[in-house]
Amino acid sequence: MDPKQIVFPFLGSDVGGSHVSCFTLAQQLESEGISCIILCIGNSAIADEARRLGLHVEPTNEPPALPPAVRNSPLVDLRRLPKRVRLLRTIWKPSTIIHCNDIAALQAWILPARLANLPILYHHRSINKMRLPNRKLIQKAAGTIVISDECRANVAFLPDAQVRQIVNPFQIQVDIDRDDAKKVVIKEFGLPEKARLIGFVGNFWPRKRPSFFLEIAKLMTQVDENVYVVIFGRDGEIKTSELVDQADALQIGHRTVFAGFRTPGEKNIAALDLLLATAVREPFGRTLVEAILVGTPYLATDDAGHTETARRWGGGRLIPIDADATEFAARGLEVLHGKSPALFNAARRSVAFDVSPAGHTRAVTRFYSDVLSSNRLL
Repeated sequence: MDPKQIVFPFLGSDVGGSHVSCFTLAQQLESEGISCIILCIGNSAIADEARRLGLHVEPTNEPPALPPAVRNSPLVDLRRLPKRVRLLRTIWKPSTIIHCNDIAALQAWILPARLANLPILYHHRSINKMRLPNRKLIQKAAGTIVISDECRANVAFLPDAQVRQIVNPFQIQVDIDRDDAKKVVIKEFGLPEKARLIGFVGNFWPRKRPSFFLEIAKLMTQVDENVYVVIFGRDGEIKTSELVDQADALQIGHRTVFAGFRTPGEKNIAALDLLLATAVREPFGRTLVEAILVGTPYLATDDAGHTETARRWGGGRLIPIDADATEFAARGLEVLHGKSPALFNAARRSVAFDVSPAGHTRAVTRFYSDVLSSNRLL
């Protein structure tokens, strides 16, 4: 049975990597005649980005101000259950699937989907502590997509018949002009023309290690006076103001740019001479794939999704997860000053084919059809 409509529900307001991947899928589905609905808070960055991409947004009219610990409470989900059921029944049509991109959305919409008689699918994009409630919740989904070997291992309790491993989609030009992208950043932030740009790309969560990145950057600037630091991202548990204070304390504030959150992400990465991917427990490593596709060399922690991405496609270097800032900086300078490990155009085009939205969508659509044919709701 072929899918006719896919509903992507989101909680919260901010845009992250899962939203980018989801929206890429939705655009491709729409181009192939499958209608998509982004179900989210109407006045949010998620809704704004979806509308910018031409996707249909159905506002949930739920308050965005609640902190995640409250917003994701099962009690809050129970209070909102009748309204969510009514909303799903309003947008219902034959062969509809609810496609959740994180476990909080799965918890929020699994009962409404059941009561609206709609199958719900979970897209596992993280490496979670699989406590019993999370295991039980994921087991109740009609099917689960995992984005990497690490994510598959994280849900090893699921039978193979209920899981598909499908790499994230990327709609990125491999022939982007990196010199032009760098000139834009240099001009905008008043940096020297001969600056070598090292960068951090990601929102400010502890596992992304932005503070560790600044420690590395400090050491690199001590060796190479042309090194300047660009940080693309926005507040998470760590605030921008904290990182600004740290950069000042490290005496690199005058050569550090906090560029904020910007799209498209590949232009940010293309502007860099070196991407330092300091994150650990990365489920897949979207920024590494973007670096590979645009030809920006990277140095990344040898852990989880970074390991999988680098060993599959190359394009950069890995460093042991327990490397300290001194070792990280030394290896970073080697990549920055040595022969670039970035891939040539032909190799990048091969990677682009592997992660193309069309291929991703074909795999996902086949899974949609399997889920609908199995008629498995909960």
